[in-house]
Amino acid sequence: MYLGIDLGTSEVKLLLLDGTGRIVGTAGSALTLSSPEPLWS
Repeated sequence: MYLGIDLGTSEVKLLLLDGTGRIVGTAGSALTLSSPEPLWS
């Protein structure tokens, strides 16, 4: 099994592959972004 994780700026994505390279599952979740002041990061 292989697990791929993509940590993007707006979403986290996951991909699970079996030993032969077939996709077993996928998932994604949007990130909530906030800043303490306008234009701060």
